[in-house]
Amino acid sequence: MSTTDYKDYKYSITVDMNGTLDGIRSNTSTGIFVNGLFKEGNPIFNINGMIKADWGISVSGTAMVNFNGDIRAMKEGIEMRAGELNVGSGAEIYVSSDTEYKVIPNGSGTTTEGAAIAIAQHTTKLPIEVNIIDGEFYANVPFSEANPQGNDAESLSKVSITISGGEFISYADETVVSEDFTKFISGGVYTAAPDETYAMDGYSVYSIGTHYIVIPTTETDADDEISDDTGNKEILNNIAEQAVAELIANFETVEDGDVITLSDGTVIEVVNVNALANALADGQKITAQLNSFDVSEAVSEEEKELLYSKAYEGSNYYGIYDFSVYLKNEEGYYIAQIVELGSPLKLTFDLSDVPALEENHLREYQVIRSHNGEAAELDYEISGTTMTFESDKFSNYLISYLDTEEEKYIPLVPDTGGFTKIDPVATGTTALTQITILSAVAFFAAHFARISYTRYARKNNK
Repeated sequence: MSTTDYKDYKYSITVDMNGTLDGIRSNTSTGIFVNGLFKEGNPIFNINGMIKADWGISVSGTAMVNFNGDIRAMKEGIEMRAGELNVGSGAEIYVSSDTEYKVIPNGSGTTTEGAAIAIAQHTTKLPIEVNIIDGEFYANVPFSEANPQGNDAESLSKVSITISGGEFISYADETVVSEDFTKFISGGVYTAAPDETYAMDGYSVYSIGTHYIVIPTTETDADDEISDDTGNKEILNNIAEQAVAELIANFETVEDGDVITLSDGTVIEVVNVNALANALADGQKITAQLNSFDVSEAVSEEEKELLYSKAYEGSNYYGIYDFSVYLKNEEGYYIAQIVELGSPLKLTFDLSDVPALEENHLREYQVIRSHNGEAAELDYEISGTTMTFESDKFSNYLISYLDTEEEKYIPLVPDTGGFTKIDPVATGTTALTQITILSAVAFFAAHFARISYTRYARKNNK
């Protein structure tokens, strides 16, 4: 159906095409061309077959095209200058790679070459609605929107574009070009990244292997229970952002159990790729969660001996704990585990359940970490009943403490006994007094030396 001038057609038609239309001839053929206005309903074209032509389908009138077929075109796949286009599953459009992308104004006919699907509002300024749900589109520019007739903003407001799926394969380096519109993409796979402004609100463009995808924006956060004053929340959120970006980029090849090193040196182990896929599809938030588990009964005897080897002789072993960080989705499924950090976290431990210290006793704690077969003692701080220490590795940690009885010290100048009292009023000191003071200093020096050696020997299992 084709007219040069717009006329009122009283009756609508429905065309179901399931065969093959072969019409390529010297860069002049168009498979289906629709032009005109319809008084009672618009023609409907259900295209499920194959069209071979220089231009596949050109619509300048008020028609609806439901396309699930195959187009092999020399110049252009589908151009909508008016009307409605719905592209769904099974759609394939191939445009010759030899056809350079260009748009030329035309008051009667097509305007675009080198595009699989093109939108270019006609001089008639009629409404256009395009919905791309699925399909494969091959061209130098798979999708194009342009305004070759210079229509005003009011006219362009009648144009609606939605891309929620499909594969857009460019022979060049542009998959989507839009002169007038933003925020119309919410899905699809692309060989070249669409401009971020084309993504709908709440969606983002992500690199995935050699391709790009548009999916709901993945937000990340650290567990809400983590205190901001430790600085952990910011560190963990940054780790989550990096990990999610890396997992998305390698999504086509990554498998459960794979170990990935991030740019800052953080090492993650993939736990559940399917949980990540579900989270991405639903736009779920990915959270980095810091956990602590008592694993005293679960670790091997060999692991215990390794940890105990660094503890003071006679220590009380309060427990062996596993501090770990997991990435999880909103459904609670773990996606990945942090194996090693690029920056240390501040880990806290509650000491409120540690038995009270007996009177006249001193207590010294130890934090001993086991990682890759090596045990190391870590520095710590205690404030109230909270112990804090830093670590960039996640393995097992022994919390132990040693209580010792406080030493009873002899006063330097007792009121009675074998020492001479010092008279603060006296202007001089007798020889006997000097000898007594020196003797006392020597006695206590030896006493403190013995105490220091005893503590050294205890710590080093002497």
